[in-house]
Amino acid sequence: MRPFLSVLVGAGATLAAWGIIHQLTAPLLRLIAANSVLFGVYILVLWFGMGQKEVFLRLFADIGVWPFGKRGRDESLETAET
Repeated sequence: MRPFLSVLVGAGATLAAWGIIHQLTAPLLRLIAANSVLFGVYILVLWFGMGQKEVFLRLFADIGVWPFGKRGRDESLETAET
């Protein structure tokens, strides 16, 4: 239910910003701007508003992308020591 509520807030923010976004003349630029607002608000609400930050940080740590490049540095240190 939390992701759905985050999507609703993101869609509402995109609709609220549409007055500014629709003034962009290039369709690709409008698409990029609208998607940036939608997914930016979605992530912010999901992480901070719905309390999912720890879940995602743990997931990123498990797959090796958080903190940035830690897995690569650890592996290079291990090979340098042997």
